Amino acid sequence: MKLCINCQNYYLQPEAGNKTHLARCQAHSVISPVDGKPTPVDQLEFCSVKRLPSDKDCGLAALLFTEKESNHV
Repeated sequence: MKLCINCQNYYLQPEAGNKTHLARCQAHSVISPVDGKPTPVDQLEFCSVKRLPSDKDCGLAALLFTEKESNHV
């Protein structure tokens, strides 16, 4: 999960506190063409599930990983 924390797709709901295992992956979140709203957070997969070896989208290789932009100069 250490790698996921630095991923743009990583989303930890405020009510989760510091429980990083409750973070969700937003990589497959889509904007509804009907109401213009993104996929509800409760319908997103947990990052810990997406990183399982059996997951074809991300898995151990972290195929969905996109590094967060940093402001370090």
